[in-house]
Amino acid sequence: PEEKGFDVIVSNPPYVSVNEFEKLRPELTVYEPRHALTDNADGLIYYREISLKAKELLQRGGRLYFETGEGQSGAVRKILEENSYTSIMTKNDYLNIERVVSGEMN
Repeated sequence: PEEKGFDVIVSNPPYVSVNEFEKLRPELTVYEPRHALTDNADGLIYYREISLKAKELLQRGGRLYFETGEGQSGAVRKILEENSYTSIMTKNDYLNIERVVSGEMN
């Protein structure tokens, strides 16, 4: 079988839910493309898609890293668990918000 190629995949997907998008500061919604900020749904679509696809691309022991929005780390952890990632970890940003979630492929 062909060996999978990646040790690490890092993603900062559009994670703002469509409901939160309407509440964003104008400087974000005016100057940033909408598709760069929101998935036009629950804010988790790309986490689901990338978690699934990364399983095909990561080597055994490779890690998938996501930037998450405030309050999303629990949902993203669950997505990783549902996709059989292990050793799931979170890292806080400078404001002590859980901002990075990662999991290992076995």
